[in-house]
Amino acid sequence: MNDPIRRLAYGILTLFLVLAVATTWTQAVVGPDYRDDPRNVRLMAFRIGRERGVIVTRDGTVVAVSEPAPDEPRAFRRVYPEGEVYAHLVGYVSVLFDAAGLEAARGRDLVSNRGNTISGVLGVLFGDDPRPRGLLLTVDDTLQRAARDALGD
Repeated sequence: MNDPIRRLAYGILTLFLVLAVATTWTQAVVGPDYRDDPRNVRLMAFRIGRERGVIVTRDGTVVAVSEPAPDEPRAFRRVYPEGEVYAHLVGYVSVLFDAAGLEAARGRDLVSNRGNTISGVLGVLFGDDPRPRGLLLTVDDTLQRAARDALGD
């Protein structure tokens, strides 16, 4: 091989190595930060509109539940039957404001990931329940209402 072709080959090889290192760095080192960034649109699309688990107090009062959305066939909307009584504790899930309260802190437990990973798909094939898990709170409904009434608005 003559000298100019050899230099060109080394240059192209060097560029491919730089590209391979940059791609590996982005996927392996920085990738989890990109994946977990709250501004990630895919993360919002993953959480919003999916069925989430039921949140229930220790005496059986349902404080958060997912219902099928009337306008979209496979989407769900979050409903808080007790309204403001548990608002500060349960929090919310929103497209604009992300999530707060238990909805944010226990969000991974409330959303089923079982169909989105290889292990999740295998688990469903071998008998795992694909529905999302719920939360059972240690809060008593009577005491919660008494505290709200005592504190007032």
